Amino acid sequence: MMAALLVGATVRCESAPAVRHPASLQVRGIIPKGNLMAFKSNYGMQRADRNRAAQAQSEQKQRKRDEKSAQRKAERASEISSPPGDKKAQ
Repeated sequence: MMAALLVGATVRCESAPAVRHPASLQVRGIIPKGNLMAFKSNYGMQRADRNRAAQAQSEQKQRKRDEKSAQRKAERASEISSPPGDKKAQ
């Protein structure tokens, strides 16, 4: 009797659950192939963030250049002012 049961049947222990291999789940479409990501990448937004950061940095550099330029112009203007003995300035 026991031999008749074992011929075409698979015997499983009822206490241990059946574990499926992850590759078999991918074939059936249960688990998608590739990396599992929490959300789809938004490359346009990432590029916009990089562009904003680069623009802010270039604006900061330009402000520093303008400040140095204004300082040089002020120094030059004070140097160019006429000497006290100049007749044209009086």
